[in-house]
Amino acid sequence: MNNYIHVVIVIIIIGLLYALVLTRRVNEASRGSEKMKEIQSYIKLGSGTFIWKQASILLVFSVIVFLVIGLFASNDEQLSNANS
Repeated sequence: MNNYIHVVIVIIIIGLLYALVLTRRVNEASRGSEKMKEIQSYIKLGSGTFIWKQASILLVFSVIVFLVIGLFASNDEQLSNANS
């Protein structure tokens, strides 16, 4: 069992190093022409808007689920106390 932990740690380190190499490679690459930079700004704006919309929907959903679970948990607790 102990050997598996060492293997997992080594694989994680290799993966992080590979991600670092790829990040440097991408950051050192040319940004492209002015038209490409303009398109990139539109994509960045659209993706940011999409992420914020998804996050707000997820927040509302999470709050609703939290409240529903809390309601059922309190009902179960009341029922178990009544049966005792």
